Amino acid sequence: MVFSKNIARASCADILHPWTQNCSLAHRTMMRTSLLGSSKLLVPLILVDYLLKLRKKKGFNKDITRETIINIIRSLTMGMCITTSFLIYSCTLRNLLGRFTHPTIVFIPGFLSGLSYVILQPKMKVQIFTALCNAVSHQYSALESVVLRTSRSGLLCLNIYIETLFFMITNACLMYAVKTSKFENPKYTWFFKPDKCQQTDKEQVFLKTIFKKTINYFGLGLSFGILRMLIKDVSILAPRNIHKMFDMSTLRSGIFTGSYVAVYEFTIYILNRYFQKDQSIHALPAGFLAGLSYAISPSLTINLSAFINLIQIMYNRIDVVSFRHIPMDTIVFCLSVGVLYHIQLFYPRSTSKVGSKYIKMVTGKRSNLMIEGLKKMNYNIY
Repeated sequence: MVFSKNIARASCADILHPWTQNCSLAHRTMMRTSLLGSSKLLVPLILVDYLLKLRKKKGFNKDITRETIINIIRSLTMGMCITTSFLIYSCTLRNLLGRFTHPTIVFIPGFLSGLSYVILQPKMKVQIFTALCNAVSHQYSALESVVLRTSRSGLLCLNIYIETLFFMITNACLMYAVKTSKFENPKYTWFFKPDKCQQTDKEQVFLKTIFKKTINYFGLGLSFGILRMLIKDVSILAPRNIHKMFDMSTLRSGIFTGSYVAVYEFTIYILNRYFQKDQSIHALPAGFLAGLSYAISPSLTINLSAFINLIQIMYNRIDVVSFRHIPMDTIVFCLSVGVLYHIQLFYPRSTSKVGSKYIKMVTGKRSNLMIEGLKKMNYNIY
C-alpha cells in the first residue's frame, strides 16, 4: 500500500538516515550506536544475574564467569544486529522496490531484524526474555503501544473502571491457571505465584503466614517503585533529593502488592475453612477479589503483564502437547519488534513510555531524526 507520494518517492536518506546520504556509512554509524545502547541496557541485567549466581556459589566460580562473558558477547551482538539489520533491511527493500510502502518502511524490516534473537543460547533466551519482560520487553511494549494506539483512535475506551474489571478477570484466570498447571513455565514473570496446596487447619499459623507474606510483598512493591523512580531520575540518590524516593507513587506500588497478596491469601483461607478442603477452583474468586487492588495503583503495564503471563501459561500447555516444534518465542519476538518500531515511527505519541525509551536508547535518539524526516514529508505524526 502506497501511503503518500512524497514518502513513497523519498530516498533512504530523507527518512531512514537523515544524518548522512550514504547508506553504508549510516549502517556503520548505527552499528556503533546500537552496540553502545545495547550495552547500557543488557549488561547490567546480565551482571546482576552473575552476582546472584556467585552469591549462591559463595565465591568466585570460573565456569560461571566464562558463561557470563559469553552471554554478554552474544547479547550485545543480538542488540547490535536487531537495530543495524533493521536499517539495512529497510534500505535494501527501498532500493529493490524503488519506493517506500507502508509495511516495508518499518514493520517488515523490524520483523526480519527480530530474527537476531536466534543468536542467543536457549538458556540465555529465557534469561533475556524474562528480564526484558520485567523491564523493557519488546512484547510488553509492543502490546501496550497497540492498546494505546487503539484507544487514541477511539476504537477502545480506557478508564479506571474498565481497566480494573479487566485486571480482576485476567488475574482470576491467571491464579487458576498457575494453580492447576502441571508444568513449570520458565517465562512466568508475574510477581506472585500462588501455592499449589495450602493447609488451613492451623488457624494461628496460617494467619501469621498471611501477615508475613503481606509485609514481604509490600517491601517488594516498594522496591519496584523505587527502582522505577531511579530509572527515570538517578539524581534522586543525592542526599537533598532522597526524600523524593518515598513519595505517594512509590508507596502505592507497595500498597498494591501488599494488599493484592493479603486479599488473595485471606480469601483462600476463608474458602478453605468453609469447604473444609483446598480446591483449585478457589483461586478464581480469590484472584478476582485480589484484582481490586489494581485501583490503588492503576497501570496499563501491570494489566498487560498479567494478561501476557496468562497467555504464556495457556500456550505452554498447548505447546507441551502438540506445538513444541514451532519456534513461537522467535515468532512473537519478531512480530513485537516490527509492531513496536512501526508504532514508534508513525504514531510516537501512542508508543509506550518504556518502548519509546528503549528505542531511543539503542538508536542513540536517531529514531527522532527518522520521525522528523516523516514530518518533512508532510506526514501527519500523532
